[in-house]
Amino acid sequence: YWSSVNTPIYDADGQIAWIFHQVEDVTDLVVSGALPAGKVAPTVEGDPISAVVRQTQQLKKQNVRLEQEIAELHLAKRVMRLATWSVDALLGRLSVTHALHGFLGTDPNIFNGDISSYLALVHADDRQRVEEEFAHFESSNETIFRSRHRLLRPEDGRIIHLVAVGERRRNAEGLLQLQGIVQDVSELAEARQERDRAQQLNRIAGHAAKLGGWHFSAETGRLTWTDEMFRIHTLPAGDPPALDAGLAFYHPQDRARVTASLRECVDHGTPFDLMVRITTAGGQTIRVRAIGEPVRDADGRITGAQGGLQDIDDLMTMREQAQVLSGQL
Repeated sequence: YWSSVNTPIYDADGQIAWIFHQVEDVTDLVVSGALPAGKVAPTVEGDPISAVVRQTQQLKKQNVRLEQEIAELHLAKRVMRLATWSVDALLGRLSVTHALHGFLGTDPNIFNGDISSYLALVHADDRQRVEEEFAHFESSNETIFRSRHRLLRPEDGRIIHLVAVGERRRNAEGLLQLQGIVQDVSELAEARQERDRAQQLNRIAGHAAKLGGWHFSAETGRLTWTDEMFRIHTLPAGDPPALDAGLAFYHPQDRARVTASLRECVDHGTPFDLMVRITTAGGQTIRVRAIGEPVRDADGRITGAQGGLQDIDDLMTMREQAQVLSGQL
């Protein structure tokens, strides 16, 4: 059973230029008795029942699609730890969702919904800056508000890191509001802090041991150095040299061995550990220990090499002096 709707399309002169023909399968409705079979007959303009059937089916499809989008939105909020908020520009009232109360550790039944109540939760070191950001936004013509700050949860005293983004717009009643989202980025902030601490410890350890690190990408041909690598070569920190220029620092009698070891590492995954010499940018020849190993991707394919370079010149000199002294004794 079919229900058809024919709609004329007029041109600029009011003449029919096209006829839009739409057909809907209403077999299920007829079989179920919801729609009499005799009423499902093609017409020029479409009978009322056909129009209702068509609109009902379209509405059903739209509702299913809307439900899917809402479910996806809720999933994204949970996974990305998002919550929504709004500020009434006239009354200065702050409205937050239950998800945001969960982030803040506040009770929605006793939370005083105003800006000052929220600012009281902001970390003392960030509070003045957030107040200034909001005051500047209110007095400006900007439409987007952004703020990144820390907050002290009254529930357990834990510090959380939040990113808030809002947009100045009018609600359904035409009243001006600031509506936006807030994201709990505590895990990301803590991971960055941990990374920064690890990098600082690596810098301290590398400087004390005169040990630098390097990485070579076979795909891009780019060489990456740590700060200690620049110090060992007596170069100012900045962009590392190209691979050929980096290899040129090695003593002429050692350069071919280092180059061959690096190529063997990149081509076949063979690690190396060499005692060689380099000539620094200042013209001093020093002894170093060059270590390298292959870098592989998730599929086990070799994508480059990485390793370390340690200045062992002082250590070797002391060892030689100790051997001379031991021979004299």
